[in-house]
Formats: sequence, structure tokens, C-alpha cells
Amino acid sequence: MIYCTMCIGSKWVDVFKDSINRFAKNNELYVLTDIPEEFDNCNTVLYDRETFSYFDKLPFLFNISKSINERVTYIDANNIRNFNPSILVDDTSLYSGQLLDWKDMDMFKTDSTEKDVLKILSSIGVDKLYDKYVREHIISIPTSIFIDYIIDDLKQLQPLFEDYFNSVPKTPAMERYTKNGIGYAEGFALQAIAMKYSMEIKQMEYKAKSSKLNLI
Repeated sequence: MIYCTMCIGSKWVDVFKDSINRFAKNNELYVLTDIPEEFDNCNTVLYDRETFSYFDKLPFLFNISKSINERVTYIDANNIRNFNPSILVDDTSLYSGQLLDWKDMDMFKTDSTEKDVLKILSSIGVDKLYDKYVREHIISIPTSIFIDYIIDDLKQLQPLFEDYFNSVPKTPAMERYTKNGIGYAEGFALQAIAMKYSMEIKQMEYKAKSSKLNLI
């Protein structure tokens, strides 16, 4: 399987470069980074935006899938060290490391969040939310004949998500994301893409039952 991650800024590169390079010794890994020289074992893609956006993981992931025409699995840099690559996948589903019940998401929402997000998603013709929040820290996507349309939809959604979540009042639980960038809550966009293009959404399962995934 092909993997990707992003690691932006000298602070985070210093923390995660060793674990990323170790993972890349045994797995084909693409890294979106502004310091590519620190990732000798990886295929690097230069990140040159002045302001970091969490949302950038989505076009990065889908563009890799387009370029190699294979399933690609994205892993947040802080999860690479403990990631178990023995995931069970089919050919058509989108997988997340964790699907969260909406009742567990209250700390991340205001009273208007769902209504406001639906207004954004309506710009690509999506009028409802998935029944769980699709956590975006680990994502595995299949190939799709609609990949060009998906990438165009992400381009449409990205500035809307970045503008909205950068301007609305934040819950205390959301404040930690604002300290590092913009474009968070990208799991809403990910689920919209899956629903629009008929990808079944599944939580990851692993071949080795004794292996536990660190979801922190």
C-alpha cells in the first residue's frame, strides 16, 4: 500500500522526522513538507503556503491517488510511530481510523455548526451529514473514476472551510487547532466527498487482532 503524511514547520519536523523516515524504510511514503531535505527515505512534495492549513491533507491525498491510480492511506505525523500497516481494505470503501458518534462531538460544536457546515457543503450539492463524524487523522481512500471531480470539489470547499472556521467563535476544545493553522474540521468535507461519490465509509480493521492502534 502507498502512504502519505504531512509535516510542516521546523518545530514539527524536528519532532517527527525520525519516525517518518523509519516508517519510509519499509513503506512507500509521500510527505508534504516545507523542509524536504529532512526526509531522505521519502517521496517529498513541497509545501509553500505561508499559512498552514489542516485541509491541505485532503487535496494532497487525492492528488497522489490520481497520480499513481492506487489506494492511498494518509496518516497524521503524530500517528506514524504507532501505525499498524496491516489494515483490511476492499476496493471501493473509504476508511477512517475512527468514526465518532455525534454525542461525543459536542465539545467541538456550537449550536450553529451543523447548519453552517451544511450550507458550505451545499456548494458541491451535498445536503446532509453522515451519521458519524469521520475522523481525519488516518484516512484510506480507494481509486475513483470521479477523481478529477473530487479534486475540483475540494478546491471549491477549501476556502469556504478555511474562512468559516477561522472566523466563527471557537469552543475551548477547538482552540488548540487555531494555534497551529486554519482549515480544521476537514472531516466534514471528507464525509461529503464520500457520500457524493458513493464511497461506503468504514472504520479501519486490522489483520492482527492483538495489535492496537494509538488513536491519541
